[in-house]
Amino acid sequence: MSNMKASVIPYYDELENFGIILHKESEDKIPMKKFDWPKKLGHRQPSGGSDDAICYETISIAWRHNELWVKTPLESTLEAKSLSEKEFSFFGYFYAQLDGDVAYVPKSDEYDFLIIFCEKQKHDNQRIFHAIKFPKGSTVQIDAFVIHTIPIPIMDDGKEEVFNVNMYHRAVNAKSKFISPQNIHIHLLNIDQKTFIPLLDESFIDKSSEPRLSEHFTHKTLNLEEVNQDNFKLYGSLMPNSAHHIEKVNPAHWPYLKKFEKYSKIGPLEQDFRLSWSSHGHDDIQQLIFHGLSGTYEGKEGKPGIEYNPAIKEYVVNVLSTRPDGSYYLHAKHLETRFAMIFALPDENNGDPIEATLKVFLFQNGQALSIHSNIWHSLPILIHPHTAEFHEV
Repeated sequence: MSNMKASVIPYYDELENFGIILHKESEDKIPMKKFDWPKKLGHRQPSGGSDDAICYETISIAWRHNELWVKTPLESTLEAKSLSEKEFSFFGYFYAQLDGDVAYVPKSDEYDFLIIFCEKQKHDNQRIFHAIKFPKGSTVQIDAFVIHTIPIPIMDDGKEEVFNVNMYHRAVNAKSKFISPQNIHIHLLNIDQKTFIPLLDESFIDKSSEPRLSEHFTHKTLNLEEVNQDNFKLYGSLMPNSAHHIEKVNPAHWPYLKKFEKYSKIGPLEQDFRLSWSSHGHDDIQQLIFHGLSGTYEGKEGKPGIEYNPAIKEYVVNVLSTRPDGSYYLHAKHLETRFAMIFALPDENNGDPIEATLKVFLFQNGQALSIHSNIWHSLPILIHPHTAEFHEV
């Protein structure tokens, strides 16, 4: 591995324009940005998927026997070695948060610390690194995609105390991680006042166009089938009695991540909603009305694009949705509720619903369903009674 020298640059305010922000207020006042679930190559752009909480984990960083060790809840890694009293060689990991901002909050204000960044170059023939020096007690917020290391404490000669840092991020915790391409040699007295633009990890940003369904896709008439374990197995799992079932969510990982980069702590989002039929103008057409009762739905109302024509006993469904961020569970809150739902499998190439797989199933007598991520589905279509409440996970 080749060697590269990096200068030490004291933090300057202009870095805030490039997503490196120094805070002096407490961490609970930091405005952490969160991104919606990302678009996969050639697929549609999802909306939402950013309701998970901001959480933190403690990183323990210590110089021991001239070696810099970093301990996280998942692993312990050797990141650097001291070369003399004022210089060291870094060869550890760089990170880039992909789902929003990340913030580093030292648990004590005893030490100044460094975070190494890579400079954005017009030509990628050679990387240039800079170690930004932050004063003790600083909270550092870093924008998504900005490539950086963990904080490196500057301790007195030979000191072997532990430097604990709380790292704040989203529960989904999507980040890329890669080993330093070079040994980065840093001398603490090599101070520079240079300004620079930090390098971003933009390899996960998809700018391709979205697919379009055939204009004839919605012309198909489906026949209602009573659901059973066999005909539903391609779409998910059927539970015969929701009263005896405890759902365990299966969250999907942020797209593009490698196996060792998956650190999600995402938990279930449980919420209730009510559906009811309402007359549509002066004719007999009924529209389904959505009423949010709890969770992120609370207080929200809308028309989900489902109509019923009692004259010909036909339902029209204009909207299908899919959930790329994990599994989806649903049951009616009362045994007498009968409802139907439309399902379709996703195309492997663009994620769109496959018309040949469209099915509509009838659920009744307390049946519950859990569908896999990326399965297309409608909202429940009320058969009986006129109004019903549902619980989803």
